[in-house]
Amino acid sequence: MFNRVQMILGRALMLEAEDLKREEGQTVTEYAVVLGVLLVGLASIVLVLRTGISDFLTKVSAALSALIP
Repeated sequence: MFNRVQMILGRALMLEAEDLKREEGQTVTEYAVVLGVLLVGLASIVLVLRTGISDFLTKVSAALSALIP
């Protein structure tokens, strides 16, 4: 693990001006694909945990209702 961190830091410290000027990178399409994958993942997590989330929100609602006289 230490070797990986050391290698990454070594590369970061040896950047040249040309490395910083490169305009290579992700396009809008790649960002859209990543966003789509994240949305599908989050939606699937919510679907799997929906009963737990519902129970939690019910408990919170009951606790807040108990605070109001």
